[in-house]
This record gives sequence, C-alpha cells and structure tokens, in this order.
Amino acid sequence: ERIELLKNDYYKSFNVVICACANYLTDNQIEEIFDVEFDSDLSKPNEKLKIFKTENRVLINTRQLSMNIKNDYLSRISEVAKKYLSE
Repeated sequence: ERIELLKNDYYKSFNVVICACANYLTDNQIEEIFDVEFDSDLSKPNEKLKIFKTENRVLINTRQLSMNIKNDYLSRISEVAKKYLSE
C-alpha cells in the first residue's frame, strides 16, 4: 500500500522531493516509483545522500531524519535542494 501511495503524481509535482527512506527502498524502486534516474551518491558513513533526477525535478534520498542528525548533514542536504530550487 505504501508503495502505491508513493506512486501518486502528487509527489512528481514538486521540483525537489526529500525522501528520507535510506535503504528501505532500493535505487531501482526509487527510479520506478518516482520516475527519476540515479545521478550521484554523496553519502558519508551514516549519512545517506543519493541524488536522483529528471530534466526538471530532483529527488534526494536521505536516511531517516528523526534522530541523531548533525547540522552538517542537514546543510549538505539543503545545499543540494537549493541548487535545484534556483534553476
């Protein structure tokens, strides 16, 4: 059910989507569900940061952001998002 919910076009209506699902979804699942292609992996230990793109959208896959998150990690995520919001 959750996968079907994520396939909703609503999520494709945003220029930037932060998907804090880490390894719960594979890269292939993310590509299929959100209609994006893998672009780059900026991850560090315990800080997943994978970028998926289309011509006009970006999906940022991160780890869950509910606890033990460093400010530097949030800054790196926001820098990626800002880059695509200004295009």
